[in-house]
Amino acid sequence: MSTPPPASNLPQEKGHHELRAHLAELYWRVITRPIPPDQVLSFYFRHSKDLAQKARGFLAAALYDLLRERMRLHALLEDRHLHHLSIKDQMEKNQSIADPRLQRRAPYVPWNGCIPLPRLRAEEETIAALSFWLWRQYGAFISEQKSLFAILIDHWRNLPILQDETRRFPNPHLIEPLLFASIPGSLKEPLQTVFGSGLTADVARRWQSRFGTEEFELLIREFNRPAPLDLRINTHKMTREQALELFAKNDIKAEATPLSPDGLRLQQKMNVFKLEAFEEGCFEVQDAGSQLVGFACNAKPTWKVLDACSGAGGKSLHLSALMKNRGEIYAHDQEDERLQSQKKRLRRSNCQNVRLVEPGTAAEHAPYDLVLVDAPCLGFGTLRRNPDFLWRSPLEVRLSEIAALQNLCLDQYAPLVKPGGIFVYVTCSFEPEETIDLLNQHPLIQKDFTPDPLLPHFQYHGIKVGGLAPGANHLTLLPHQHQTDGFFIARYRRKG
Repeated sequence: MSTPPPASNLPQEKGHHELRAHLAELYWRVITRPIPPDQVLSFYFRHSKDLAQKARGFLAAALYDLLRERMRLHALLEDRHLHHLSIKDQMEKNQSIADPRLQRRAPYVPWNGCIPLPRLRAEEETIAALSFWLWRQYGAFISEQKSLFAILIDHWRNLPILQDETRRFPNPHLIEPLLFASIPGSLKEPLQTVFGSGLTADVARRWQSRFGTEEFELLIREFNRPAPLDLRINTHKMTREQALELFAKNDIKAEATPLSPDGLRLQQKMNVFKLEAFEEGCFEVQDAGSQLVGFACNAKPTWKVLDACSGAGGKSLHLSALMKNRGEIYAHDQEDERLQSQKKRLRRSNCQNVRLVEPGTAAEHAPYDLVLVDAPCLGFGTLRRNPDFLWRSPLEVRLSEIAALQNLCLDQYAPLVKPGGIFVYVTCSFEPEETIDLLNQHPLIQKDFTPDPLLPHFQYHGIKVGGLAPGANHLTLLPHQHQTDGFFIARYRRKG
């Protein structure tokens, strides 16, 4: 039986009620505002200086766990809001709260450990929480959850174990084995075999149809796990072998990443930004799949390169290392604030061939030997890190908006490639409408560019990617197949 996620293991020592309240506040902020969870956490921690480092780590892990489980929770509770995580909202509306401790107005309010559903008795609230734990362990498709919930309510309602102090259910993992043992044999098998996606219904249907049931289950199982912590070694400063030795001397367990020859994967969670090696620019945090983009570009040290949507600059930094600080890299983005954030990273990493250009001025420096477009996308490949991407707005609406932005990127940046030059298009998503279908339907790409196979460029760097055909110019990375984030990479050469 697997270990329950952090959100079901809230600390029970002194102060745990305050931690529950902090978690409730963080969750409420994320689901009610169009702000990424990492930014919410950063702002919240900056203004909660009394929180110890250990508590901050716990709250961050628990928040992401709740976000991963949000769709399952909402299906389980018949699409009602989680009232124990919407206390602030209830107080603002002057709704009654059963627990008298929650009546007072205060910045942080404790939670009594129950899921206070309307029309459910106290013992049924506990049963709802227990049922939620069961789905976290064995899963169920959204369409199956309501019927299973009703069966479990009937079965557990009169269990003696629910008549004692566990009714308040502050520490569910203590009684989980007893509860599982009480489930009739006829229920155990279906509960163990059904697989819970935790996805919105539209995404679940789409992926199951596209990948098939078996592949779909493997993919979702991987997406429901926390992402590993991958580092890219800055070869301006040291080799991967030297980095492994350095981490070993400091009792930090690390191993080489799959695929990327510049990557390390830490085998423990830690704040790497506090390490001296990070301050000295020896590594950057970057998923192994994202690292493959630099190798797919295979830029020569004499080239003039445009990183058109450079964002915080991770790929520009890698290209600089691969080009050995030679040539020219123009880092461009439509948001000047993101561009400016690169300055500190560039200094720390000793990148001397990267030049920041103002938004909208990339064409002034054309033509380029290589144009890299890391296009805006749904971001579904990063669901392990950004589970909120699933439910920000309806999928079809987002796909239409994203496709329009991606077409605009192709219109603006593909013409800047010189004849015979290279165009690389990447997304941290893998929906056909924003990847291969988009490229196959774009008139400029089809008219002026020819597919350029990826395999020779990966082989040049000693990279072996399973399933990549010799003539294929595009690659889709999936977490259950490649042990990376989901990613799409395509390479083209301009005619002439």
